Amino acid sequence: MAHYRGWTIVVSLDSIDEDWSAQATQGLYFNLPQLIQANSQANAQHFILGEWLATKEEAFAAIISKIDQFIAQG
Repeated sequence: MAHYRGWTIVVSLDSIDEDWSAQATQGLYFNLPQLIQANSQANAQHFILGEWLATKEEAFAAIISKIDQFIAQG
């Protein structure tokens, strides 16, 4: 779990395929129950990568890029 520009990011490993993805939710959350609660709200701003990547660094960079694009449109 990480924070970037007011967003909470979770990078996850698929242990079967051994590939990585990430999701981001607007707001600062400090544990998974808080994040799950925030995502259940109808007005939650939330991104999930639509792809799996080879490394956690690639997944983190990809979700950071999505956040930056959203903020730039903004």
